[in-house]
Parts: sequence; structure tokens; C-alpha cells
Amino acid sequence: SNTQVMAEAEALHIPNVHCSGGNPTAWTATNPHAFGIHLPFPWYSRGSIRQASLLGLKTVVIFRDYDWVFPRISAVASREWARERGLRVIGPTLKWCHRYA
Repeated sequence: SNTQVMAEAEALHIPNVHCSGGNPTAWTATNPHAFGIHLPFPWYSRGSIRQASLLGLKTVVIFRDYDWVFPRISAVASREWARERGLRVIGPTLKWCHRYA
């Protein structure tokens, strides 16, 4: 869930973007590294990936389920946005996918 990821990422100060972030009350000063977005779903990651590139980041990790059309299209679109911006997609590994996907 967003809440679980936000808490774990916040403890490590890891920026995290949630595509199901349409509820503005979820994003508070208690989780300054978490951000929510709400767009047509294939575009969810485009702005974030573009911003990462503009800030000089070089790699990205894309985590999505693959068992139905929404996350599958979202993952493919994220991969395309990363490719367009010259970002290297790392992980998850095949072993991780077989275990958790």
C-alpha cells in the first residue's frame, strides 16, 4: 500500500512517487519524501522521470505488478519514458520477479 511504502522509504529518506496519489490529504510534512500524482495512468511516471533526468539522476527502478492491464501498461510506459530520457533501468532482478510477481 502507499502508506507502507511511504513509511519505509521515509525512514531511509528515499524519494518515492505514488501513481494513486489523488488524495491531497495523504501528502503531509510527516512524509516529505513522498509524492502523489494523478493523471491518465500511462503518463503517471513521465513527469517524475523527466524531472529525475533534469536533476542529473542516471538510473531508475520500476516496480509494477504485471497481472492485469493497468500496471502492465504503466510499467511499459515508465520504461519508455526512462529510455527517452537516457536513464538506465536497474532491477528488479529476474529472481526478485519470480519470487514476488
